[in-house]
Amino acid sequence: MEDTEKLIVFEVNGEEYSLPIHPVKEVLESPHITPVPESLPFILGIMNLRGKIVPVIDLARRLDLPEQDGSREQHILITEGEEKSLVGVKVGRVMEILTVHKDEIQPTPAIVSKALAREFLQGAVAIEQPQGGSRIVLVLELIKVIDTGQPAGLNQSTNEGV
Repeated sequence: MEDTEKLIVFEVNGEEYSLPIHPVKEVLESPHITPVPESLPFILGIMNLRGKIVPVIDLARRLDLPEQDGSREQHILITEGEEKSLVGVKVGRVMEILTVHKDEIQPTPAIVSKALAREFLQGAVAIEQPQGGSRIVLVLELIKVIDTGQPAGLNQSTNEGV
């Protein structure tokens, strides 16, 4: 169905986020990641994926979320970016695959977040719960999340602002 979108839902710092599933190639339990000196603050490093070197982004850092205890379950989403390049995205627990109608993805209100974080958001989906009430899942724009270019206004000689 062309009017629906499949989303992979995962946790980051206790909140639910999602990505469209089509660019997600696989989900791994946290593999060994080799740090790269002087990389951007949201780059954890690189990993070996069946002979391919893949950069890994820490989604919590990328979204400028506060640091949390690292004892929770962690996964790496292997995603395919522009030009078929692979990028790993570290998230918390992967929760479910959700199918929603595209018109259910609502724009995120501008007042909700900083401009830097808002640029990563495609929108939000309110999910009605069978037992009543609803939950909100934020939908991220993968291409913007994995773009490792320096955001406008960021001094390249520092690690501040991301």
